[in-house]
Amino acid sequence: MGMVRRDTTIAVMRAIGLMLIILAHVSPPNILFQLRTFDVPMMLFVSGMSYFIAAKKNVSLVPYVISRFKRLVLPAWIFITIFFICIFVFNPEGFSNVRKLSVVVSSYALNGFGYFWIIRIFLIIAVLSPFFVKITDGSNARALIITIAMLLLASFMSLTGKGNGIVGKLLEQIVIPTLSYGAAFIIGYKWLSLQDRDRIKVFIISAFVCLAFLMAGYIIKGTFSYPQDFKYPPSLYFIAYSFAVSIPIYFIISKVQINSYCGSSILLFISSNTIWIYLWHIPIVEYFNRNDSEVNFVLKYAVAFFIPALIVSVQVYLVKNAIIRNEKMKFLNVFRG
Repeated sequence: MGMVRRDTTIAVMRAIGLMLIILAHVSPPNILFQLRTFDVPMMLFVSGMSYFIAAKKNVSLVPYVISRFKRLVLPAWIFITIFFICIFVFNPEGFSNVRKLSVVVSSYALNGFGYFWIIRIFLIIAVLSPFFVKITDGSNARALIITIAMLLLASFMSLTGKGNGIVGKLLEQIVIPTLSYGAAFIIGYKWLSLQDRDRIKVFIISAFVCLAFLMAGYIIKGTFSYPQDFKYPPSLYFIAYSFAVSIPIYFIISKVQINSYCGSSILLFISSNTIWIYLWHIPIVEYFNRNDSEVNFVLKYAVAFFIPALIVSVQVYLVKNAIIRNEKMKFLNVFRG
């Protein structure tokens, strides 16, 4: 696959991942909610592919961590500041339960009221990316063994290690997600160096794991277990499902030629500005969730996606023009991405 096609495939998959994450927040029908649950692992899978293309094998750790902090955390903190200033100044209806110091502090800690955990996961995996590459570089078989071991360990911990204390919270919010989403990143990193036959093997194994969990759930409980039930914290079934869906998506997108310049430009814009589009969708979906729960989910989705995309397009335009006029304004690049 050529470099341009690879970049396009990654951009489309990243855009799809973002759109599905937003879909989850507008209360879609349960079947859609369950089907789209592969979105976050697919984003980490795509991050692995991007890391491979960038050929970042011997990075300087401190500068790299600082760059990831600027890319992920600073935009989140800027948004959180704007969000809570608006909440405290305008006191919108239905938002009284976030007007608490504990919620504000936990939001800056990338926990908050249900949205910032994704940023925390992206940051952890980004910081650990050089380590993941180091331990899995070279042999694909070794990478697969390490990945399976990480997922099995995460699953074991999710069954036995959760609790209400500090250790339990660390396991649930840091350790287990790092293992599971790290596995998704590793598979993504190795993906572009695999032959199609090996990629198909990964798909078959993932699909088999999903089928095994479905059957086990039905035999034990008399009902099917959904991958979403294994998301908090993420474990083997949840990640296997994400691979079983993401891999066919990869094959389809990699074979499709996007001839429309407008279409490819839009997808590239979305892919290049996922952080800010994601951040700006938060107040919109929160407003719907707190005030207009009866609004059709399709309408809510359209508003929750297109308004943030419009805000970010204006944001990017203003930043670009400010930097063109004065190079000292490059610090404004934090509002892009």
